[in-house]
Amino acid sequence: MQEDLKREKELIEKQHEKGYKVLCIGIPLAGKDVPKQTFVSWLNMYEPLLIADLLVNKKILTMTKVISNFPMDANRNKFACNCIETGVDYMLWLDMDQTFPADMISKLLEVISEDRPIVAGMYYLKREPYPPVLGRYVHWEEENLKYKDYYKKMGFVGDDDTPLMAYRPITYFDKTTPFTADVIGLGCVMMKTEIFKSMTYPYFYYTPDPRPGKEFLQMDEVMPFCAQLKKLNIPIWIDPRVQCGHLANLETNADLFEACRDTRFANHAKDDPVDFDRISKLFIDVREEQKNHGRFEKASI
Repeated sequence: MQEDLKREKELIEKQHEKGYKVLCIGIPLAGKDVPKQTFVSWLNMYEPLLIADLLVNKKILTMTKVISNFPMDANRNKFACNCIETGVDYMLWLDMDQTFPADMISKLLEVISEDRPIVAGMYYLKREPYPPVLGRYVHWEEENLKYKDYYKKMGFVGDDDTPLMAYRPITYFDKTTPFTADVIGLGCVMMKTEIFKSMTYPYFYYTPDPRPGKEFLQMDEVMPFCAQLKKLNIPIWIDPRVQCGHLANLETNADLFEACRDTRFANHAKDDPVDFDRISKLFIDVREEQKNHGRFEKASI
């Protein structure tokens, strides 16, 4: 272990002896400048009273790691390994092209627990139709079945033969109630470091697309991580109260996604009601399911 990690581990062990837990915030820069909006939201997140509340009332210390190695999968693996080696209790993954609500940390800590070891906020794709960067796995499609052996070799087939490389974004959800997802991005995710004890390294890596003519495409580096979680029956919970922005030429967020979704659906239903009836059966609506989970209750951490 490097000298700086040894010192870090010693400091964390001393805090554990005093009864404190440690939350490490990991921010991969990937060689880019941090947008002003992101920097301002970080400052708001570190508002002294919020940090004091974590320290005094929750006995949680926070630390930040800015990791600038490239590519992104190397960034993420390095952060995970550092947290494991030094004994960090919680990891909070943030991306540098987003904005975050000031009370994000306290909200996620209300939800995370032994039964909910991973809790993610919500953010949205930068291009139309701006769907949430999260979803649920879909059944085998004929095109993908041709490459089943390849996907199995790469770790994207579950024990029950479920495909773990294709998902459909959540279409409808209630912003006040938790729900689960199979796939997430890591732009705003809190997790217990202990989940990595059951996982295989590397946790994050890019996977080439096996389909002819698409070899230049790569599967997102977080997909292998999500596939491992599914195989280990480790649930991913979503806290829709934590709504984040995703920065491009404009900030994508829940309002933009819902406006685009509802307008497109209304036009499609009017122009081609038969086809709309067909595709609407594919929508993932978790609102009824959310009613069974109830509202948020603070977890004992």
